[in-house]
Amino acid sequence: DKSTKIEKMVAFAVSDNRADGMAITAAFRQASDDDVRNAMNAMSNPTDVDSLKFYIIPSSWFVKAWRLLSARSEDDIDENWRDSIGQIQNSELLNIEHNEVTSDEEDPAEDQQKQQFEKLHLRMAKNRQEGKIKKELEHSKDYFFLGASAWLLVKEKFGFDGYELERPCVTNAGNNSLEIQLKLEESNGTTPKLITIPPSGRFAYEKVVSSKVNNTVAIISEGGSGDASTMPNATTSNQGAIIPFTTAQSNENGGKEAEDSNDQEMETDSQPMAGRKRHASGLGNLGNTCFMNSTLQCLIHTEPLLQYFLSGEYEADLNKDNPLGTGGELASEFAKLIREMWGIPIKRYGVVSTTSLSAVYPRQFKQCVGRHAEQFMGYDQHDSQEFATYLLDALHEDTNRVTKKPYIEKPEQGKDEPDDVAANKAWELHLKREDSRVLENFMGQVKSRLECCEANCDRVSTTFDPFMYLSVPIPGESDRQLKVTFVPLKPNEKPRNFDLTVPKTAAMGKVFSLLNDELIELGARSDPIPLHDFVAVDVWSHEIFSWYQLDSDIDRIRESDKTFIFELDPQHDITEESKKRSDEPDEVETSLSKVSERNRVNLDVETLTRLNKHDNWQGEIENYVKVSHTVYILFNEKRGTVEDRLQFYNKLKTFLDQCQKEVEDYESSPKTAIVEDDAEMKDEGSDDDDGDSDEKPSANAGEIQGLIDRTDASPTFANVKTKRDVEILGFCANKIRQLILKLINDKKNKYNEGITIQVSMRKHKTAYSSSTKLATPIALRIPSTMTVYGLRKELAKRLSRSLQSDLKERANNSAESAEASEEKIRPMNGDHSFGSPELSIMRQVPLSFDRKDGSNYGGTRSTYNSKQLGMLEKTHDGEGIMADPNDDAEMAYVADILGPLGNVTLEWPGDLCDRCFDEIEYETVEDSLTDEDGKKKEEKAVTNVTDCIEKYCQMEQLEETEMWYCNQCQKHVRAWKQFHLYRAPPILIIHLKRFHYSARTHRRDKITSFIDFPLKGLDLTKMVASYTEEGKPIYDCYAVSNHYGGLGGGHYTAHILDDDGEWYYYDDSRMTKAEEKEVLSEAAYVLYYRRQDVPVGQNIAFPTPEPVPPLAPAPAAIESEPANAMVNDESDLSSNVSTFGVVADDEDGMAVDGDSKAESSPVDAMDTEIDIAGFTNEDFPPLQ
Repeated sequence: DKSTKIEKMVAFAVSDNRADGMAITAAFRQASDDDVRNAMNAMSNPTDVDSLKFYIIPSSWFVKAWRLLSARSEDDIDENWRDSIGQIQNSELLNIEHNEVTSDEEDPAEDQQKQQFEKLHLRMAKNRQEGKIKKELEHSKDYFFLGASAWLLVKEKFGFDGYELERPCVTNAGNNSLEIQLKLEESNGTTPKLITIPPSGRFAYEKVVSSKVNNTVAIISEGGSGDASTMPNATTSNQGAIIPFTTAQSNENGGKEAEDSNDQEMETDSQPMAGRKRHASGLGNLGNTCFMNSTLQCLIHTEPLLQYFLSGEYEADLNKDNPLGTGGELASEFAKLIREMWGIPIKRYGVVSTTSLSAVYPRQFKQCVGRHAEQFMGYDQHDSQEFATYLLDALHEDTNRVTKKPYIEKPEQGKDEPDDVAANKAWELHLKREDSRVLENFMGQVKSRLECCEANCDRVSTTFDPFMYLSVPIPGESDRQLKVTFVPLKPNEKPRNFDLTVPKTAAMGKVFSLLNDELIELGARSDPIPLHDFVAVDVWSHEIFSWYQLDSDIDRIRESDKTFIFELDPQHDITEESKKRSDEPDEVETSLSKVSERNRVNLDVETLTRLNKHDNWQGEIENYVKVSHTVYILFNEKRGTVEDRLQFYNKLKTFLDQCQKEVEDYESSPKTAIVEDDAEMKDEGSDDDDGDSDEKPSANAGEIQGLIDRTDASPTFANVKTKRDVEILGFCANKIRQLILKLINDKKNKYNEGITIQVSMRKHKTAYSSSTKLATPIALRIPSTMTVYGLRKELAKRLSRSLQSDLKERANNSAESAEASEEKIRPMNGDHSFGSPELSIMRQVPLSFDRKDGSNYGGTRSTYNSKQLGMLEKTHDGEGIMADPNDDAEMAYVADILGPLGNVTLEWPGDLCDRCFDEIEYETVEDSLTDEDGKKKEEKAVTNVTDCIEKYCQMEQLEETEMWYCNQCQKHVRAWKQFHLYRAPPILIIHLKRFHYSARTHRRDKITSFIDFPLKGLDLTKMVASYTEEGKPIYDCYAVSNHYGGLGGGHYTAHILDDDGEWYYYDDSRMTKAEEKEVLSEAAYVLYYRRQDVPVGQNIAFPTPEPVPPLAPAPAAIESEPANAMVNDESDLSSNVSTFGVVADDEDGMAVDGDSKAESSPVDAMDTEIDIAGFTNEDFPPLQ
């Protein structure tokens, strides 16, 4: 038992040791990928070169650590790896000088541990500048380079002897390459030795290390294992170990075996492959290119597209002369990228590349896209659906079989033309211009119907349009639940609550339309109520706080708001009633029209012109009044009333009559002629005056003493002294009369369509207590002819349900005395409820009013500032007199007093309110939804993709930014639009509109709710109008483009279904196996479906490029021939390729090829992606 326990303890210890090793392996891969990204950044951005550093490590240590760093599983890790690997000994590479600080120096006065710590850091700081490796050492034979992140990891995990050999990087201006610069003392020449970093950012050390292991060249430190059988064999290593960098390798002494191995590998890889891999390689992120990688993975795993481009069939269809395409360039680059990702031989720069890689960097493809689509140039973030749309369109144009497109007008469906005839006609016409394998697989057809929204227009346009994807809205997310209370016009109907589903960008008119639908469905209305007969308000504190117009945005309405929708009196009836007022004769208007201005205005033309110009007569009249403020009130429309102007006119008319009489008396007097002759004689004799006389010309010539006396006696007028003054004043009086007539006419016609007002209530308890607000207000539409007493009758009718019945009889008895006078008043709309109990109660309630200030919000009002309306004053006991219909105050027009949106308050006396008004009955509201309906809404909480398609097919009104031109109305209108799916394509792309934009509010939000979608058996047979029995629109999902994050920054990935029915998750260069439940997530953005009749998993016969003679081995010294050193590096044969190697089959990477055992590189998903400049062809020079 004791021995068994010991064995278990040992087994646990070994297991923990190996787990620690796997953790270091995963961390080393992560650090290596960070170093690659830093190197790529420096290649594209020279300003980052200064911060890029590399560190030298001895090959002896690296070979010992190789098995751990390239481990695929815990079984590949030696249980004693800590002891076998040991500490990094950089000192073996150095020429140790006498002035360097060594660890042998001791200071007996200090603690030994503190002493060693200080010396170690002192030596590290000193040797960063002074440590020099031996001149005879060669790169990739005696030492290797690690990036900063990888070096930081290994020195922390394994330790080192204190010699940190850091080397900077420089840029080679000749070929724009990046090089590591050694010190001059480490070089044999007169200039520092330079080690070129490959464009992929990686040195391929795996083959060098493998050859050293197989030939037992590895330097094993003391205490380590020298058994070569413990090292990974060459075959395993060559399948791709995760090593940080890649470059050409060879060795000068004893490297013949490695060269033979490399040549043999090139020869083997150049043979035609029997078939493609089961999975495509990952795609490296070039900097904010996750949107492109996600879309490419989805399209490259689209079977018809894969067959077409992988087999080379596309070459026969290349349309290089199409001005709408890219000259076939993008299609060719796309085909090359597919072959690289699927491990198919390609030929680039005259060299055949046969790679089976875990990741491909699509630089050439990205550059090609940027050249032909400026919006994708550079490294900004983009939308994966927008990129998919562009790419499919570009591939279609590059392979369009139609070389010369004919001009074809878009056909509309005839009035009696069947759908199938019109659809086939439109389809055939479209194929005359567009015909490619891309369209054959991606193009469907929708029936598009546009209907003019104008009331008297019946224009309908129906067309059958092609589509390559469905961009569907998300129900419930682009909508909102709006709770409203509908108040009907009929007093015997109670208000009713409704919970409406309304688009977030909708206007109030849409709410009214949905309310009509609900009322008709409930049976409350047989016909829809005209939209202009609704009014929506926000009620707060028993008053209307906001009024909403038909075009008001509903986003103004908060969740906590209480929204009421009132049914108003029909607009037609109100208009007809209001017009009666303009037809009725007005006594004032009649009297003013008969006024004659005879014998008053005899002014010359010059004076008349001056007074009429710019209404100068209004300023002229100021010279003839004693108080100038009188004129200000006279001509200020807001301050003065018609009555004020009429009163002034009557005073002026009386004064002018008196002045005219004075003028007539003066002119008829004989003294007038003598006075005038004397005045003329004085004027003539003034020239002969010698200047000694004191007499002067009369300043009062023409003045009439009677006018002066009359003016002095007038309290209003002044400065009327001459006949000319009387004539000017008479001219002004005539203008005032015309102004009053115009104002009277405008006033009569001002509210021809009636006005909308609110009626609120207050209750006065005692004589000295303040009033309290009472009940919900009412919105009314009244005609301009409605008087105050008529308003009382209207309110008696509207409140009849809530006025208590036991008090109606008592109120009726007190109303008998007024019955005779009531019969004199003409009822409105046939209402004969004079003397009714309800009206008798209303006749006892005082009224007050407030005019609307013109703002959008009501705000609170002061009770004491409210003005009295009608003849009754506020009281608390209800024992006041009843309103008399013949009283002048009761006969006043409400519209003239209140204006639009004014407020009338029922000032209920406390006792009368308690006896007559039933507030509970008044506030009773019915619910339109039953408990069963509420449960159904809760059960329908999850939205699926078919709901989105149904929403896409619903009728909706166009926004103002996308209005349609109606050739019948001759104007742009917000037409009603509706789509119907007519023909479904073999490959169906469904774009979920998660990014919501409002043209009204200019807001953009992301919808993050979960949308359920079937991975198999999406049945659209009920939605698609036309299909064959073989091509039923039943689809299976094979790819999903995901988006994580928000609008400010996000990341795209993809889920892909392979030929064996397994799901895989592609996150840029990383690929991991995924469960079906992981595919269904809130991140799903673009769904790729293929019809069930589309064949899957077929073998593809692809052409193999002609083989080329084997390349000559590179010289041993990399630094002497940097360009040729790239020849043996497979990663440089294609600008899109980067060799990574083997990784463990764990959460960071997994096997992607059962034959070659090659696996993916775990380049991290970059939620915050790097932003690097574009690469050029200079990064990948032609091979010599």
